[in-house]
Formats: sequence, structure tokens, C-alpha cells
Amino acid sequence: MKYWTFILSAFLIGCSSTESQVQIDKDKPTNTELVQFVIEHKPNLITLSCSPKNESAGKNVQWVNKCNELALDYLNTQLDDGVSFQRPISKRPFGMAADFTAKMLISNPSNFNAVSIGQSFTYSTNN
Repeated sequence: MKYWTFILSAFLIGCSSTESQVQIDKDKPTNTELVQFVIEHKPNLITLSCSPKNESAGKNVQWVNKCNELALDYLNTQLDDGVSFQRPISKRPFGMAADFTAKMLISNPSNFNAVSIGQSFTYSTNN
């Protein structure tokens, strides 16, 4: 009996996870045909990633603007909820690297499946 309790406990511990992924497409239905935006929470770290949803979205830089808009909205919501970030949040959370990536994608939009921009933000909560 103790043996099975140990195995069951080990299994349940292995199944539990402190990481979560949130697809905010459900919360932000505007222009969801343009980008896929994913938020991943880890202890004291939020990782944002965004990519164009299809080849036509990758043909112009607008998808990067939408990614930055969604990221900024999300990060501002976190600030309103009492989260403090290690560095200030800019109006373009994905930065200039995202613009460079978008311009590279314009030359070959069929690579949209391989393109994703990302940024991580270290945070603490104000409780």
C-alpha cells in the first residue's frame, strides 16, 4: 500500500506545474486573424511571444505593430494589478528586433511558420 501511495504521489507531483500559458486571443478578438500572441508565466518571469498567423499577415509590418499593442495592453494590465517590472515597460515591448524580423519576413512571407518574436520580463508582486 505504501508503495502505491508513493508512486501515485510521485505521478501527481510530476503532473503539476507552476507554469501556465495563456492565449489572449480569447480576450482580445480584434484582429486575431493577424497574430498569435502567447503569454507564459513562470515564477518572477513573464515571457511574451507573438507570430503572424498566416502568410498574408507576414507580408507587412502591421503584425509587429499588433504584437506590440497586445503586449503593451497586457503588461499595463499587470501593472494595474500590482506587478512591478524590473525595467520600465516601453511602448514597443518587442523592440527594434521585432521590426527587423518583420522586414526580413516581408522578403519571404512563406516563412511565417518559422517566425516568432519574443521578450521576457522579470517582475515582482506588490502585496
